[in-house]
Amino acid sequence: MYTECNDVDGTRRVFDKILEPCVISYNAIIMIYARSNRPNEALALFRKLQAKKLKPTDVIMLSVLLSCAFLGALDLGKWVNEYVKKNGFDKYVKVNTALISMYAKCGSLDDAISAFQNMRVKHTETCHTGLVDEGLGYFYSMSDSYGIMPRIKHYGCTVDLLSRAGHLDEAYKFVDGLPIKPIPILWRTLLSACSSHGNLELGKQVLERIFELDDSHGGDYVILSNMCARAGKWEDVDSLRKLMIDRGAVKIPGCSLIEVNSVVHEFFSGEGVQYVSITIHEALDELVEE
Repeated sequence: MYTECNDVDGTRRVFDKILEPCVISYNAIIMIYARSNRPNEALALFRKLQAKKLKPTDVIMLSVLLSCAFLGALDLGKWVNEYVKKNGFDKYVKVNTALISMYAKCGSLDDAISAFQNMRVKHTETCHTGLVDEGLGYFYSMSDSYGIMPRIKHYGCTVDLLSRAGHLDEAYKFVDGLPIKPIPILWRTLLSACSSHGNLELGKQVLERIFELDDSHGGDYVILSNMCARAGKWEDVDSLRKLMIDRGAVKIPGCSLIEVNSVVHEFFSGEGVQYVSITIHEALDELVEE
């Protein structure tokens, strides 16, 4: 009931009262976190599921990939890709499609293409990238032919369609001309595409539009900063970093994950957990001596 009503906190309260949650329970809570743009909680519960040695479903893997895409967590997404292959989830078309989408939204088009080429079974759903005109036709037919008013997810799909195909100016005009106030993720989709296609000037314009809505997301600053660095504009890089600090914008730290005895261990960049660091360094010293 709580899940159907999109009551995230209510769903979590019910979940926490379950003594031994089963996979179905994890499926519901992870899915609602992912759909509610709360990817960190979704991923934390996925790791908890792993620690309990429960086998996730393909639906859970869809939510995990969605969370990686939202965070732009490419390294984590690559780990999930290996997990998908190792555990046989690559037989599901929807999981493969989500994997391709994750890579594309993280700005790694080569990985997206590789994931597509390595699919066991290809489906028209995964081949839509080049069919821009057909995709736009479907979008506009919603209101013109069927009287269905598009929702934010339809606008998001259209921006994604144009951005992936490199129609960046058209994507900008599309978002700018929406009949509703756009949410940041629409502009962020375009910003990632600007990075992928090397369009620095448009990227700067897009970042300003993002700041009008939300200037607290550190990843936005980092994307444009990296674009400026590639173009050799170091003064702009310094300005963006200073602005990021002044506004208190936080970038989600990079993390590494390893699986030992079916348990996933996560290490954050700069975390510096002392007792773990000491143990690791002692083990490394022993290996060097050998």
